[in-house]
Amino acid sequence: MAVQRLITKRLGKRVFTDINHTRKAISIHIPKNAGTSIRTELGFHKGAHLPIARFAAEDPDATRRYYKFAIVRNPWDRLQSSFSYLRRHNVGGGFPDAVYADRYLRKFADFEQFVLSLADDDAKRDMLDFTHMLPQSYWITLPGEDRHCMDYIGRFEDLQSAFGDLAAHFRHRGKLPELNRSKPRDYRTLYTDRMRDIVAEIYASDIRAFDYTFDPAEAA
Repeated sequence: MAVQRLITKRLGKRVFTDINHTRKAISIHIPKNAGTSIRTELGFHKGAHLPIARFAAEDPDATRRYYKFAIVRNPWDRLQSSFSYLRRHNVGGGFPDAVYADRYLRKFADFEQFVLSLADDDAKRDMLDFTHMLPQSYWITLPGEDRHCMDYIGRFEDLQSAFGDLAAHFRHRGKLPELNRSKPRDYRTLYTDRMRDIVAEIYASDIRAFDYTFDPAEAA
């Protein structure tokens, strides 16, 4: 199982840092959710892309007591962002992101062909066997639990507001840098109905846990 393999690969490495103990807080960086900019501004420089299960395995008491936070993102938007990000890596070189892209993504002509391939269980399993593609629930839920254990969850779609909440909690006076000033493409234009339904099935746990819809206007 992908989740177990990822946890196992990281065992033996200490995940708690001085900043965790000083701030009595744990920042969970879910890939492609603006975690780098928030973590850097708040001083959590290390420990990117570690699930809460790794912290709990090392120190369950501190994990329970410390303030835990993460940012989540619309699953349809996150998947297209992950696909585009991974495909931008140069071929070869041994970097894990490039290796994954070479092995699983570059054979597809475009994002639509990639998503449609995920109707096949083997293709879906291969896709979910990589960090950037794992459900967001995996990162913030302890093994055997049905609900996340975060004390605060912000939304990528309202990042400045989420950062404001976190800055207030940590009494931080800095501002979140605008790392991407260009207007992002509306992910909805990339999806057909069939693609939308495939992603909805794969990431059903995230959609349910974080109350996302394909079209945010539908939930207004």
